[in-house]
Amino acid sequence: GVMHCFSSGAKLAEKALEIGFYISLSGILTFKTSDWLRDLVKDVPLDRLLVETDAPY
Repeated sequence: GVMHCFSSGAKLAEKALEIGFYISLSGILTFKTSDWLRDLVKDVPLDRLLVETDAPY
């Protein structure tokens, strides 16, 4: 599965990764208020990371 346009907390990301999901990120990652998300992404394995170009807008 895929966690589409992920913008939730670390606990959900950890659980999703545990059960085999991919973490998909959108432009939200670039928002000034998204330091927490940029920090979270550092712990996502590269082979489980997806980048979106169409979400959320």
